[in-house]
Amino acid sequence: MKRSREIVGLPVISISEVANCGQVKSLLVNAQKGAVDFLIIEREAWYAECRLVAFPDIVGIGIDALTVETASKVTLLSGSTEALDLLNEHVGVIGTRLMTKRGNLVGVVSEIGVATNSGKITGCEWIPAGQDAPAGVIPSEQIITFGRNFIVVTDHFMDNLRSSFSNGSSTAPPPSYPSAGPAVETKSDPLKFFEQQQRQYLLGRKVTKQIVAADGQVIAEPGQSVTHEMIELAVRKDKYVELTLNTSE
Repeated sequence: MKRSREIVGLPVISISEVANCGQVKSLLVNAQKGAVDFLIIEREAWYAECRLVAFPDIVGIGIDALTVETASKVTLLSGSTEALDLLNEHVGVIGTRLMTKRGNLVGVVSEIGVATNSGKITGCEWIPAGQDAPAGVIPSEQIITFGRNFIVVTDHFMDNLRSSFSNGSSTAPPPSYPSAGPAVETKSDPLKFFEQQQRQYLLGRKVTKQIVAADGQVIAEPGQSVTHEMIELAVRKDKYVELTLNTSE
């Protein structure tokens, strides 16, 4: 499960081409399914058309990036009638007012949880009317309808309120990072194969931007060639993704 803010802003990386296809701009919700059907990708230029990725085409959503098999999975918005219809429905969820089945306004939604394997909305973070801080998470079982202006919940949703998105659901294992040694994984695991390809792709490329760790240690300078040692240091300092996005031939 991921919160929407953990998805928006992620770079979209194609596994086959080892290329950055853009950043996630927003989530496109299917109100009838109560799920995220598409991710809107930022325009390549101000005059360019919006692009998107269908949720079933996502290989994985990690801490640092979202992966797809090939860059062709990032398509033009105009090519999807379904996505255009959802845009016209304009169901944003976050910021939408909450109403009980009996017609009582009880607050607004401040965040949503999204199942990474299906796109299903697992719950909505609830800020009660007249308050500024969230009071808990309303699980999807207590949500009756997602609408453009209101989200309707059961009258007794507070009896089933969760303290957080992770409460009552399984916790994902901690992310694994690529090692500095030669990769030996096969294509049977797309994410591991992506790490293998990316590491081979990086070695010998020129750094285009100074990469500095949070503690001030310089990891790489512009013009330097990427080495195994540089990659290892970037991994330890949580700067691996920044390094991969700032190199050239």
